Amino acid sequence: MEKVKKELFTNEHVYVRTKNNRTIELPSGSTPIDLAFLEDDSTGYNLGRAIVNGIEVPLDYELKNNDRVSFVMGGGPEDYWLDSVKTTRAKEKILKYNQTCNYS
Repeated sequence: MEKVKKELFTNEHVYVRTKNNRTIELPSGSTPIDLAFLEDDSTGYNLGRAIVNGIEVPLDYELKNNDRVSFVMGGGPEDYWLDSVKTTRAKEKILKYNQTCNYS
């Protein structure tokens, strides 16, 4: 609960735009992975590549204000994703995915 409170009440946020021109607020330091899991679980679980302002970027790219972000599907959570994300939601979804894969 404390992690979520910290995310919500910190003064450091970044505002990015989706391909549908929707503005999303994320904690400063967030990555395309954070945004993908915020948009939809299936987007996060199938994320292959990120396009920011028309240029392909690494998935651990730190998003900046007014970045326009779109996704290319065809991948899935990688081990390094946990170290790259800032949001509690993304961390929890990646951990859940890893646990499911390890027990399958």
